[in-house]
Amino acid sequence: ESASEKSFSNANLAVLEDVCAGSNVALVRSTLVNLVAIYTAIVKKAPGYVVRNILNAMIGICNSKTAANASRECAVQVTTAIMVHKPNDCANQSNEIVTLLTKLVKLTDLPLRIACIKALSGIIAGSGSKLADLHPEMLKLAVRFSADKSVEIRTAVADVMRLIAVNSVGFTTVPVDTVLAPATRGLEDETAVVQDAFASAVAAIFCEQVNAYVLSQEQAKVGAARGSSSKTPKKPAPLSQ
Repeated sequence: ESASEKSFSNANLAVLEDVCAGSNVALVRSTLVNLVAIYTAIVKKAPGYVVRNILNAMIGICNSKTAANASRECAVQVTTAIMVHKPNDCANQSNEIVTLLTKLVKLTDLPLRIACIKALSGIIAGSGSKLADLHPEMLKLAVRFSADKSVEIRTAVADVMRLIAVNSVGFTTVPVDTVLAPATRGLEDETAVVQDAFASAVAAIFCEQVNAYVLSQEQAKVGAARGSSSKTPKKPAPLSQ
């Protein structure tokens, strides 16, 4: 983190990419963790063109037919770091990334699938409502795995739902029912940590509903005070129980 810009020279990035791809080094868990940490430190300080080069390299590894699942998992985690810390540098590739995650999450490798679901959270957390058009697709993908056997995946799914609710701008990006129904089902999960995660998601959903309702009321009051010329003022969205 304290290294100079030489740390992300083309030669060093080529070495890191080889390690991530498993070309010259067996990518064990400890190596993967360290590699993601190194890439994250680089991404935080690198200029946009370097970040985009790294992202394209990671996408290439994910699409490679010869890459091991550990390499794909590493690439997905690096991609997540990019979308969390430098989303604006790669915003035009968000669709491509979500499509890629949709493909990878279907594989049987559990750590890779966990990384893919967590990547959705990273994309939403980094870009918020800027990627509103992708919220329905990401929610659909998360709901598909809301009953997965893995506790980590179910917990990660709940986090995706929570973040979508928080960044839904009063559920204008996705209908509230499409988020609330699966989140409520998660409250009946047999594992406490999963219940907690879905409870947090449900709380965020209701909080966003209340905030949207209060904001609509405030806007109506401001409009009336300014003598709005609209003959049919917009009614605030009704707040259900």
